[in-house]
Amino acid sequence: MPSENERKFVLRLDKEDCIKEVCGSSFHSIQQSYLSGGARLRESCLNTNVGGIAHIGVPVYHFCYKKFANKRLIEIETEISPRDFHDLNQDVICKLSKHRYEIIGWEVDFFLDSLGKTYFLMAEYEMDEDQFEPGFFPDIILTNLIYEVPLGDDDFSSKKLCDIAHASQIYKNLLFSEGN
Repeated sequence: MPSENERKFVLRLDKEDCIKEVCGSSFHSIQQSYLSGGARLRESCLNTNVGGIAHIGVPVYHFCYKKFANKRLIEIETEISPRDFHDLNQDVICKLSKHRYEIIGWEVDFFLDSLGKTYFLMAEYEMDEDQFEPGFFPDIILTNLIYEVPLGDDDFSSKKLCDIAHASQIYKNLLFSEGN
């Protein structure tokens, strides 16, 4: 298995509409749950809007396990049946919803509360194992960037961002330190 090597970047919430406009009309609707012991469940469905008509794709279900071993993060992910997903999803420690847009190899996640309102906005870039920085930044990410997450900072893991109060406090602290 390849090592997971990604960089994360917190983006401005007040520019949500502008960012979505650049991202386009297709996104993945993701329901993500965390089991004790480091495992994650994910239901993902591609949503598109063509000519003003919304199209919702068929859900795909995954089981993922991440573990640090020998100084690298190993991620094992496999597709599972809807039945296995729903049975395992009964015993989770936290859940989140997000919409994921893609921009030229980048993923932009809009973390959503129970009313569908975005409470956190983060871009991620998956890199090769020996790479340390993204090769490029789309303009929309550069102009709306408020924080580059240091490698290994667990406070910005999706599992921690399930807690809306935690995510909101982090965002407020970032804005305060930025002087906004």
